[in-house]
Amino acid sequence: MAHVVDVLGQKILPDPRVLGAEFSAVNSHWLSRMDKAWLS
Repeated sequence: MAHVVDVLGQKILPDPRVLGAEFSAVNSHWLSRMDKAWLS
């Protein structure tokens, strides 16, 4: 929760790619992160 407060407390929100890079969660499109069962 502390991380959420830090991010949302910024005047200019960081790019999602910057936020996700730390967790290797960066890819080309948000649909590719969905569970495969939802994409059929």
